[in-house]
Amino acid sequence: MERKKFSFKSVCWMLICAAAMLWMPAAAVYADGDLDTTFDPGTGPNNYVYAVAVQPDGKIVIGGSFTTVSGVSRSGIARLNIDGSLDTTFNPGLGASGYLFSIAVQPDGKILIGGGFSTFNSVSRYGVARLNTDGSLDMTFDPGSGASNVYSVVLQPDGKVLIGGNFYRVVNGTYRYGIARLNADGSLDTTFDPGKGADSRSVDEVALQPDGKILIVGGFSTFNSTSRNRIARLNANGFLDTSFDPGIGANDDIFWVTVQSDGKILIGGEFSTFNNEIRQKIARLNADGSLDTSFDPGSGTDKNVYSIAVESDGKILIGGDFKTFNGTERKGIARLNADGSLDTTFDIGAGTAESLYSSNAVKAMALQSDGKIVIGGDFTKFNEITRNKVARLTSDAPISVIRSFSPSCYLAGSKLTVMLTATPAAGTSNYLIEETLPAGWTVSNISHNGTYDSVKKRVKFGPVFETPSQTLTYDLTFPSTETGDKTFSGKVFTDNAISTVTGEKVLTSCLQYHPADKDKNFSLSASEVAAYGSAWKKETTWDIPPNPIPIAYVTRAGMLWQSGEAYKLDTSIGEPPLCWQKKATRSLRDETTANSASSAVRECPSSCLAGQAFTVTLSITPDNNVKSYAVEEDTPPGWKVSSVSNSGEFNDKRNKVKFGLFTGTEARTLTYQVTPPPSATGEFDLSGVASFDGENLEISGNTKVKLGDGAISGDMNSDDKTDLADVILALKISAGFSELSVNLSADMNGDGKIGVEDALCILQKLSM
Repeated sequence: MERKKFSFKSVCWMLICAAAMLWMPAAAVYADGDLDTTFDPGTGPNNYVYAVAVQPDGKIVIGGSFTTVSGVSRSGIARLNIDGSLDTTFNPGLGASGYLFSIAVQPDGKILIGGGFSTFNSVSRYGVARLNTDGSLDMTFDPGSGASNVYSVVLQPDGKVLIGGNFYRVVNGTYRYGIARLNADGSLDTTFDPGKGADSRSVDEVALQPDGKILIVGGFSTFNSTSRNRIARLNANGFLDTSFDPGIGANDDIFWVTVQSDGKILIGGEFSTFNNEIRQKIARLNADGSLDTSFDPGSGTDKNVYSIAVESDGKILIGGDFKTFNGTERKGIARLNADGSLDTTFDIGAGTAESLYSSNAVKAMALQSDGKIVIGGDFTKFNEITRNKVARLTSDAPISVIRSFSPSCYLAGSKLTVMLTATPAAGTSNYLIEETLPAGWTVSNISHNGTYDSVKKRVKFGPVFETPSQTLTYDLTFPSTETGDKTFSGKVFTDNAISTVTGEKVLTSCLQYHPADKDKNFSLSASEVAAYGSAWKKETTWDIPPNPIPIAYVTRAGMLWQSGEAYKLDTSIGEPPLCWQKKATRSLRDETTANSASSAVRECPSSCLAGQAFTVTLSITPDNNVKSYAVEEDTPPGWKVSSVSNSGEFNDKRNKVKFGLFTGTEARTLTYQVTPPPSATGEFDLSGVASFDGENLEISGNTKVKLGDGAISGDMNSDDKTDLADVILALKISAGFSELSVNLSADMNGDGKIGVEDALCILQKLSM
């Protein structure tokens, strides 16, 4: 048998082709916040998608203002298969004569729809209808003359249907202003009577609480003649629930409302304040309607929020036509942590894209049982991949690659290192990374046999077959004329997935001037330092970043002022704030010894009763070389702080106690009182730093407080009861009556001795 021969040239071509195949992007995306490319709706709907609902079988129902889906006639409503293709078994015929704004899937598979239509498949149906599982009109559900514009349909557990919208008459002319309830057959439920209802008749969204109460939001200012700005809660009979009082409420329209599992209420819309507190487009309320200040979205979104969904772990998805969240780019969709901060692990890359005739708006969202996220709206692309009006994202990540910079900012003409920390999931066989860099920068020292593609301006790693977590690096040198912020982007290719490099995206220019130096003259005056220190202490925003102001920046400013006011920038010493040096520096040692002999120690009881105030004492001793210092303590959320000594201040939004700015080397004893909530139990952390001349030192000593419910008896005199005699004995012991005997096991606050605080704990126990 003759063997087939291969020439040298043919072997080279085969190797080139094999390498190209290794570098080809895979088809599916499984990274947190990335596009799921296994869901492909083709050309998709030809107009807005306003509503999305996921059926139990995984099929997806969409509603909106479209008339075709992937070139097939579908007026206002369509159903997609799990892979995004049109489900042709669902045929609504001529469909809706107008727009669909809301969809609800019943347990029996039937589909409730609300919108601005007057007919469905040529049969009269005003604003609300029900379809069979095949898309045909369910004739057993007859709302009569219906409602003119229904923006929200909600199915109750008993089969009744809540509708909200911009209407004043429903079901054969009966007056209902903005909100009504229908029976399971479509007839008006007359037991639900909202009176004069919403004054503007515009209810944009309805949400049902587990207890049967009903939340409504929209553009109204009163409900049944009672002031309620854009949000109200109704009892099950339609009457206003007066126990829910939002105060002044929102200053502009609310488009969406969602109830969390803990009863708290998320709202999104066009507003910028709620009850006179700044909340840009997104806020959370307590169950009584008051603003939940523990949820702080910062500057929020730059444009409207149209939809909200809560994931099983409590994280919050928001969709809208925004492009930023709290100053960070997020186009169309973002995920927040439970406290309102941005979840940076949910990285959507370029997000939703707009075109000449469309916006980037995400109008609707639905969560699948597997955690994937279906979005609908007016976008044309997602993360630079074509997706017209509907797309699916996924939160399964087979690999995490996180970018960081060292140092964290650049100086023109200097060098820094980019680090990519790659952590593949179990079962990942190999991965490749592409990093796109700013133009004009010189690349060197690429680790792990990486290469630089000078044509595409990309650093490339891989294929990497070592799957344990590792850090890949490369160095960059910047042109001497470089200015401004620079943006990085990266892709990770692994098995059958494409994901986005997360972490730090924007590299900023190192500050030439200390932020306190508003005149930018390399000199810090007393007034500049005082103003900067005050802004730090009061948590006000400074017009030059970073914000919130770091304590080390404040003490560095104090040191520079004390050292002659004039300063210079020297990045060889380190990153900000240590890179700002006094101008007459004699040696490196002069600038880096602030913490060599400085100390900061915390004293407080290791245990006490919940609801009982106790004192925290901080003993601060600066080194002899220190010019300036300050202290920052973190207290547990919800704990009350009082009696702050030495002109210190407490900020309840960030739970911080702040002391300073102090100048000189005088040692100080700083104190404050904290009172845990009466219901608090368990062990809690106290932490803080003392900053000396720009260097932070963690405060040592007591760091934990254990709260009890009064299980320790407090029986000081061992007479088998706790009474005022024990209080008197504790006070005598604290006053120095050492000859008295005492039961040390009755120590109430766990500090190993008997004293005044034990007496107070006993008094509190007696008052319970």
